[in-house]
Amino acid sequence: MKLPAPIFVVFFLFFSTFIFAQNNFEFDKLSGENISTQSITYAIKQDSIGNIWIASEEGVIKYDSKQIKIYNTYDGLPENLNNRVTALFVDSKQRVWIGLENGLCLYDKAFDKFNLIQSEIDINPSLITSIAEDDTGNIWIGGFNGLWKVNNETLKLSKKGNSLNIQTIAFKNDILIYGTLNGLFSYDSKTDVVTEILENQSLKNISFIGNVKDNTYAGLKSGAIYILNTSLTRANKVDLAFQIKHPIKDLITDNNSNIYIATDGEGIYYLNKDFKLISHFRENVDNPFSISSNGVYDIEFGDENILWVATYSGGINYLDFNKKPFQRFKHLLNTNNSIATDFSRSIAEDKYGNIWFGTTKGISVWNPKSNTWKQIPEITPNKNKEDDIVLALESDNDYMWAGTYNRGLFKININNFSATPYTHETNKTIDLEKIYTVFKDSKNNIWFGGIDGSLTVIRQNSRVDEYPIYQIKHLTESKSGHILASGRYGIYKINDANKEFELIEKLKPNKVNLAYATINAVQETTNGNLVLATNGSGLVFYNVKNKSIKKLTIASNLPSDIVQGVLLDDNIVWASTTKGLAQIKITETDTIINVFDKKEGMASTEFNYGSFAKFSNGKFAFGGRDGVTIFNPKNILESNYKPNIVFDEFKLFNKVIDAGKKPLSKHVNEVDKIILTAKENSIELGFTGILHSSASKVKYSWKLEGFDENWSEPSTVNFATYTNLAPNNYIFKVRAYNKYATVSDERQIQIKVLPPWWATNQAYVLYVLLFLLLIVAIVHFTSVIVKKKNADQQIDFFNNITHEIKTPLTILISSLDNITENIGTGEDSKKRIKTTVKRINSLFEQMLNFQKVTSEGYVLNEISEIDLNTHINKRIYNFGPLTQQSNLQIKFNNNFNEPYFYFDKEVFDKIFLNLLSNAIKYSFENGTITINLDKTAKNGLQIEIIDEGLGIPKDQQKYILTRYYRARNVINSQRPGTGLGLMMVKKLLEKTGGSIDFVSEENKGTKFTIQLKSLKYEYDKQLQQKESTIGTIEVENEDRSELDAFSDSKILIVEDNDELRQLLVDTLGVYFQVFEAINGKEGLEIASQIFPNIILTDLIMPELDGMQMARQLKDDINLNHIPVFMLTVLQNSAQKIESIETGISEYIEKPIDIKFLLAKIINTLKWQKKLRDKFKHDNDSDNASLFRNKNDQDFLQNLEDKILENIENESFSVHDLSGSFSISRTSLYMKLKNLVDLSPQDFIIHTKLKYAKKLLIEGDCSIKEVAYRSGFSNPKYFSTSFKKFYKMTPSGFLESLKQE
Repeated sequence: MKLPAPIFVVFFLFFSTFIFAQNNFEFDKLSGENISTQSITYAIKQDSIGNIWIASEEGVIKYDSKQIKIYNTYDGLPENLNNRVTALFVDSKQRVWIGLENGLCLYDKAFDKFNLIQSEIDINPSLITSIAEDDTGNIWIGGFNGLWKVNNETLKLSKKGNSLNIQTIAFKNDILIYGTLNGLFSYDSKTDVVTEILENQSLKNISFIGNVKDNTYAGLKSGAIYILNTSLTRANKVDLAFQIKHPIKDLITDNNSNIYIATDGEGIYYLNKDFKLISHFRENVDNPFSISSNGVYDIEFGDENILWVATYSGGINYLDFNKKPFQRFKHLLNTNNSIATDFSRSIAEDKYGNIWFGTTKGISVWNPKSNTWKQIPEITPNKNKEDDIVLALESDNDYMWAGTYNRGLFKININNFSATPYTHETNKTIDLEKIYTVFKDSKNNIWFGGIDGSLTVIRQNSRVDEYPIYQIKHLTESKSGHILASGRYGIYKINDANKEFELIEKLKPNKVNLAYATINAVQETTNGNLVLATNGSGLVFYNVKNKSIKKLTIASNLPSDIVQGVLLDDNIVWASTTKGLAQIKITETDTIINVFDKKEGMASTEFNYGSFAKFSNGKFAFGGRDGVTIFNPKNILESNYKPNIVFDEFKLFNKVIDAGKKPLSKHVNEVDKIILTAKENSIELGFTGILHSSASKVKYSWKLEGFDENWSEPSTVNFATYTNLAPNNYIFKVRAYNKYATVSDERQIQIKVLPPWWATNQAYVLYVLLFLLLIVAIVHFTSVIVKKKNADQQIDFFNNITHEIKTPLTILISSLDNITENIGTGEDSKKRIKTTVKRINSLFEQMLNFQKVTSEGYVLNEISEIDLNTHINKRIYNFGPLTQQSNLQIKFNNNFNEPYFYFDKEVFDKIFLNLLSNAIKYSFENGTITINLDKTAKNGLQIEIIDEGLGIPKDQQKYILTRYYRARNVINSQRPGTGLGLMMVKKLLEKTGGSIDFVSEENKGTKFTIQLKSLKYEYDKQLQQKESTIGTIEVENEDRSELDAFSDSKILIVEDNDELRQLLVDTLGVYFQVFEAINGKEGLEIASQIFPNIILTDLIMPELDGMQMARQLKDDINLNHIPVFMLTVLQNSAQKIESIETGISEYIEKPIDIKFLLAKIINTLKWQKKLRDKFKHDNDSDNASLFRNKNDQDFLQNLEDKILENIENESFSVHDLSGSFSISRTSLYMKLKNLVDLSPQDFIIHTKLKYAKKLLIEGDCSIKEVAYRSGFSNPKYFSTSFKKFYKMTPSGFLESLKQE
């Protein structure tokens, strides 16, 4: 601040007492959302999850960034101990150890409690002061009664050495060193010998030993600090530019190698790496941001760039370096060298860079360069001696305009702080006293407005003008030169040159979309649009060109709808609200809102209107009820710290379930699955995303798979409740987000709600058994009834058949007798014999056709184009002799009107001829038979056959389409028949999607109506299949490269059809080595000789069919790895299932598509290659997903097991291995080469190396011992083989494990 010399002297003398300046390093006091911490603390550590563990006078404290939990003898500590915890340590396995006055405890995370570590002798360690871990993971304890060690296997304590009253312990180059009141000592664990070190330097009263970077430091109770050399033969004192007179308790460094020294009496010294003082953190009762006690017992630099401090009598303090960009200004007690009060109403910067704060106690002026303050409680003296309430400040060269709530407007000289009032008393034209805003426009006019007077302008010539505009809270100037006056009624746009003004209509308050009480501030964006801070409608964005409005409110994640101020930083909007400072980033696709409050370094969470400003150096200032925050928005960087999710608690019916109590076998954070009964269907899961740097901003989203369809909207709620869960398997998943929407790793717990007893699997099994018993009973009694009925029908049927067959046989025998005895003419007898034989043949043909049609596997033969007119006339003509015998006339009416009907011609004839022959058979003489053809929907065919014959009795019509049945009047008429014809017609129609119906009247005739489905689609498909015949297919050029890669593969073709076999040999022989066999027996013999890669076999063959051959291959250990492709015309699904169960790899139907067959062959060969490559690469035979069948996997596993059983047998050979499985050496070689591309000898070495690798990982043996234990007689050969398979030596492999 520039001042004239005399005034500066007065100013300096007056403010010479301003010796304390607000510090950029501001400590906070730790307090959870539920309880506060203890004031007396001894140690503090952070685990890998992020929990802060604190040793205190009243027990152990765990802080997860949200909640505090205290473990004491009432909850979590053994009851026979006291609550005073003096030491705390988190080891490399993340186990938490605590030392107490009379014992050592270890945290059991499964049950969320500490267990006492038992001693091998009758006494326990007492007054434990230090806990440490050596390089091998052993835990060592130092205390009043000496040195102790924890046995890693038994977890029991044993006493070591004979020293007493150990103050601190540490390790230096695998040597345990400890400090006592009498000096510094080392302990040799192998000899149990204690040796005093640095005896000649008289290092006494050791209070701290620790390793920092590559150095080991020793701190004394006198405050001296020494660096120990590597050999522990010399200690160099650290020279400091200042003197420490109190005990050294801890010494650590941060990521920048800066050093922190904790003392018991002088707070914390913050030094650079050269031990030069950066800052000294001490308790200051007048500064709320100072450390709360000078007795600092432990410090810990945490994972999120936070310094944690354990103090004696001051509890836990922490310094969050993430808050460093925020500079907080609060009133300090008992000094004027701070802002007069926390409550500010206005902020401005003068031309010297000094910052002016308008408060409820006048004006405070801060000089950033000297960090000194000037207080102006009364701008000018007033008779009531009241402090001025300053609501507005505006810089004007050498002056600062100040608007007050109680005394009007003042013009203050910034050099000497003299002030000139501009009030009604000094200028009658000014009637405004409660001034909320002051603004200097581009023409140097001073505008000011308020709530109880007109908007007023003071011109450069001191002329005062007024505009009849009231209730103004903010003034600014647009790029177009218009003055924007905002307040209760909206925004007035003022053209001062023309003395015109208008209210922007779209921004007037209304109940629909702009229900605000007032507009507190307005800013203009670079493109001329307006951003409004409103009291009630949040943040409003107004597009000047199209007059559109967009809002951000609480519903848009704005912290409050009351926005007090707004500033712009390029495209980022900063808005101060009553519930935090919002940073708003708007893109074309998204709007991101980040909120800052006290917990992240802000001085205040509730901000005031008018109290905001942008300074010449780009910094922003926002003031509120609890102080002012100044920061550079460019320095606010997004944090990449992710929350770590832990499950806190589990509730059933709103009752917390403790660890170990049903249904929790362990603490909820340690379980993977929770099983609930059907009644336990109302649950609540609590969780916390540990993030100390911004705990209050952590948001959670969760989903219960099996219940929720979508993830919940992110919110700060950290528990999920579900009621009335139905029996099912659920997975609860939860994520956490930091304030910048960086998502954490997902946590999940399986939750299974069991069904009630009547809905369990056992109950369902019982229900099924009862149901099956009921079905069996029904089937049994039904079958009894049906059998009786069928027996009667079968008796009638066989009587009919017997009669029908006996009659022609009688004729046949009689005719033969006539020929033998020369009775009658020979020609007549021959004719009767011929006719009789035809009739017998017809009877048998009907029975065979019926059996074929009614079988499950009956399918259509070939779909044909049928010219109905020609085809049916031919069939009618063929019946000419029969119709002539009875003088019958057949009328044919064809109304189908399509050139062709598409159907199976054989099936069509069976249906049509059966019905027509029946019509002829049962018609009276001289009658007429009518045949009508009509078209149905989708080009189907309807056939009507009408006769004038016997008809069917009405009471027997319902049986006429059942098996074996013949009507009574037909039997009496002596007309031949079996009762099978109509049944066969019905079955054929059912199989082809058709239907049959009839109308009949006894002695008048019968009309049969059938409907046939057009099979045009099947006909077209059949044509396409015919066109793509097996002999005309060529392989595309692009497939040749893949085929060439497998040209050495062996394909065995087993097919009894010579023509098809030769065709396959010629086609596949172009690409592979092809071998052939004519039946399954020959195929097995050839397979045993050549060991093919794939076998193609027909199903039906002489001597040994394809199915039988596949079974024998599956049972043969030499050949069961070979894939088998079954080629057949059978389409029976049951046949396919049987093929697969027999070991068939692929099922390929005839006619064969060569492209499809080649694709299947290539895929199988590629899979075999992939299996071999992956086995050698991953060195793993127990990955079931690699193998096409379990036999291959089991075979390799059995081989490995046999090798490992004989691993120490140096004489165990390939011959012994093959003999163990009753397989020849050749078969074993071929099988292993096919499966994993390894010879038997390489496979043995490979298995031994796998075992050696396992031993190396376990780390219990040297490399030479591993070589011998894994069956290698020569360690050098072992190293060579290991490097060949694993691309690194055994020693290199061990080094890689250490790096991981």
